[in-house]
Amino acid sequence: MTGWAATQAVTQGKTLALRGAVRGSPDDIVHVRDEALKKITASGYTKVGSDQEPGFEADADFSGPHPGNINVKPLCRDYLVVTYTFEQ
Repeated sequence: MTGWAATQAVTQGKTLALRGAVRGSPDDIVHVRDEALKKITASGYTKVGSDQEPGFEADADFSGPHPGNINVKPLCRDYLVVTYTFEQ
């Protein structure tokens, strides 16, 4: 997704979470999640589920070499935090 870069990496056990921010408003949450999912599925992952509360949060689960989750929620004015979580 345009403008996203990992600014934080957190490892807990066999889970790696990569967080970064992109410009956007709460109205963009579902679109940003869908764009992130599109990029990860283009890399060989498969969508296995999704959930959304427009304006508050959107998630998608994926399977593949390192199954995981994408989560998008508001960070602060004009920014959204996007977290990719992978099982190692």
